[in-house]
Amino acid sequence: MFSLHWSILVLCVVPVVLGNSCDWIDGPKSWRNIGGKKMAQISVGPAGVWGIKKNAYQVLYRENTYGNDQNKGDSWRPVGNGFKQVEVGGYNQVFALGKGGRLIFRQGISETNHTGDKWVLVSKTARFRYLSVSPKGHVWLISANNKVVRMGGANSCVKRFKFIAESINYKSPFVKISAGKSGVWLITKNGRVFFRGHTYGDPEDLPAKIAYRSIGRFPMKDISSGNTVYAIKANNDVVYRFGVTPQRPFGTAWKTIPGKLVQLDTMALSVWGIGIDNTPYAKATE
Repeated sequence: MFSLHWSILVLCVVPVVLGNSCDWIDGPKSWRNIGGKKMAQISVGPAGVWGIKKNAYQVLYRENTYGNDQNKGDSWRPVGNGFKQVEVGGYNQVFALGKGGRLIFRQGISETNHTGDKWVLVSKTARFRYLSVSPKGHVWLISANNKVVRMGGANSCVKRFKFIAESINYKSPFVKISAGKSGVWLITKNGRVFFRGHTYGDPEDLPAKIAYRSIGRFPMKDISSGNTVYAIKANNDVVYRFGVTPQRPFGTAWKTIPGKLVQLDTMALSVWGIGIDNTPYAKATE
C-alpha cells in the first residue's frame, strides 16, 4: 500500500520544460502499440504518461514522457499500490483515487524528479468515484453520492483545497468526467454525453450560472477533453468531436476514426488509449 502523509498541500505553478524525445509519435495518424504492460487505465499530461496496471491497482509512470506527450517512452516504473485511477494535470500535478475513493496527490514531481517523492491525502473524509485534472490544474470529480464536484485553487499557491458541488440533477448518474482545453465533458451511466458550459479554454474562473448541454445521440463509454475531444462508443469505436470552436464549444458532429479502445486520454499533440487487448496504444491527434 502507499504511504500517506497528513499535511496541508501548497501547490505552486511551475512552468514545464519540454524534454528531449527518444521516440516520437508522429507521421501517419495511426495507432502505435506501446506494449510492455497490461493496463486498466491511462492518463497523459504535462507530467508525462501515467497509468494503472491491469488487475493490480498499481500506479505506473512511463519513463521519458515527462514534458512531452509525443514521446512514447521506453519502460514503466511502479510508483505505488492501492489505486483505482490516476490523472495527470498541469504544472507537475498528478492526482489519484485510492481503492476506497480517497483523493490523493503526488508530491515532489519536477523536471529532475519525474515521479515525485510521496503520496499525500487531500481529504480524510471525502470519497469519489471518478477524477479528472485539466492541464491548468483544475480538478473535477464525481463524488460517491454522484455529485459533480470541482476543487478550487488547485492551479495556484493555496493553503487548502475547497470542494465546490455543482447543482445538476439528471435521471442517470454521471460516471465519467474529463476536463481539458476543450472544456468539461461528462458521460452518464446510460451513455449520454454532456458538455458543461463556460468551461471551454480551461478558464480560471467560472460564472455563477451552471449550464449543461446534452451532446449527440450515440451512447459513449469514455471521453477525453484535450485540444480535441475524443470518445469511445459502446461498441469500442473511437470518435472525435468535429467543429469544436470557442464560439461553438460543443461542436457539430462525431467523426469515427480507425481503432478499437476501452479507455483513452488526450493532451495537445497525442492521444493515448487502452486497446481491447488491454495493452496501451498512442497516436498523433487529428
